[in-house]
Amino acid sequence: MIRFQYGEVIESGDTYKYKDLDNKKTITSLFAVKVRSYGDPYKDDPFHAIPLDINNKKIPVVGEHVLLIAGPSQNSQNKANGRVSIIWYYISIFSIQSNISHNMLPGLAGNLKQEEIDNMLPGHTFDKNVSTSPLQPYEGDIINEGRFGNSIRLGSTSKQDEIRYTIKPTWIGDNVNDPIIILSNTSKRPAEDDIDKKQFIVENVQTDDSSLYLTSKQKLSGFKLNKSLEKIKPSESAYAESQFIGVADRVILKAKSDIIVLDSKKSVVISTNELRIGDDGATESMVYGDILARLLTDLISTITTGTTGGGLISIFDKPTQAKFNKLTKRIQDIKSKHKIK
Repeated sequence: MIRFQYGEVIESGDTYKYKDLDNKKTITSLFAVKVRSYGDPYKDDPFHAIPLDINNKKIPVVGEHVLLIAGPSQNSQNKANGRVSIIWYYISIFSIQSNISHNMLPGLAGNLKQEEIDNMLPGHTFDKNVSTSPLQPYEGDIINEGRFGNSIRLGSTSKQDEIRYTIKPTWIGDNVNDPIIILSNTSKRPAEDDIDKKQFIVENVQTDDSSLYLTSKQKLSGFKLNKSLEKIKPSESAYAESQFIGVADRVILKAKSDIIVLDSKKSVVISTNELRIGDDGATESMVYGDILARLLTDLISTITTGTTGGGLISIFDKPTQAKFNKLTKRIQDIKSKHKIK
């Protein structure tokens, strides 16, 4: 018989050892929480529960409520006459408050005084007073949202519907169902006067703390580079083919044991006010190829023209003059196809 319970979390975050329900043997397990059920048969006797899925976890905080299912423990015997030891597993958190940050409703599982309820803290490092706005969902989306404003959206281009959606997406496409993946990390908090409204928000490539976009056929109309593209068209905000866009205050790519490759059929643009190659202490200036070519050409021309002064004229012989002519032609070879500004 399948046994379900629902219970209130009364300890979370630092309890990992407990006893199973049958053999009373000590069990060590990750991410255990202590709960008190407010349904028979464990109404007044707190017990421990562990996540049903160890690979995909949502750790509840104190004051939240979880659905529980009984199942075999690590002390169960794999024998024909052995006995199955039972422990409780928590499956999911009830979204009582419809809140991304927390869904606390402390006190349901016991006769607690209001002072005791007010003093219940959701863990040691979690601030229950901070509220996070939920992402605006669009039809067909699969969204995984953390408590703190971090999210992964498996979405698509969808039709604009002002009645259905309170906020428009920041990506635009011509064909519905074109896929897009957005990983966003930011403090998605509502304005102070909107704390209880739980208004929707949407990812913003310009203002989110850090984000990663994998597009298919969408344009990010609000996306702007520090220095906008001038010669390469379409611009960064008008490009509507697949893109890999990462944005943060600092971006570091590290190859631990091999090379970093930037491979492009068209061009690679490095747009910055200061470029250092070698390390961040580089002080040697790079050379402008066109300017250097003109300087060398003028220098050879000046030398081969000869000089006058004190009644003397210096003229190179024909073999030397021919060498200078070859050098003048070869000066153009110092120009690279790679351009700098």
